Amino acid sequence: RPSLAGLPDVHVSWAHTRGAVVATAAWHPVGVDVEALPPDGAGAGGVPGLAPAEQWEVRSSVDPSLLALRYWARKECLVKTGTTTLARMHRVDLSRLAERRHRDGRSVSRYGRLRLVDWCDTERSALVAVAGAGLPVVRSVDELIGRRSSAARR
Repeated sequence: RPSLAGLPDVHVSWAHTRGAVVATAAWHPVGVDVEALPPDGAGAGGVPGLAPAEQWEVRSSVDPSLLALRYWARKECLVKTGTTTLARMHRVDLSRLAERRHRDGRSVSRYGRLRLVDWCDTERSALVAVAGAGLPVVRSVDELIGRRSSAARR
């Protein structure tokens, strides 16, 4: 599990895929995942770890590859929070969760005490998912560097 030197109470998670790296830190368990978006028209293939109801939803979906990827990414986040394991992820059924679409395009749902959030970053052709106690604050590296540069000039 990743950690920050001198800050043992901070939970850290990170992930990467072709063209994108994501990281998150929080005072509570948190997990993040990023996956390359499938090409248009791609089939769902054999995505591991799906519950039977999720498999049915994927087969019935207008975009089965994206839905399967969303399930996978959100479950990866749950593994990183310690909520489940890779071996037991097929027992977690996210198909019945009530989702709402946030005004910025993020999909938000609850799994127990955790919020599951995911969105497509079309600029990087990636799907990003986060699990944690609250809604994530998203910052690009450019924003973070700009803030540090501004603070250093003061």
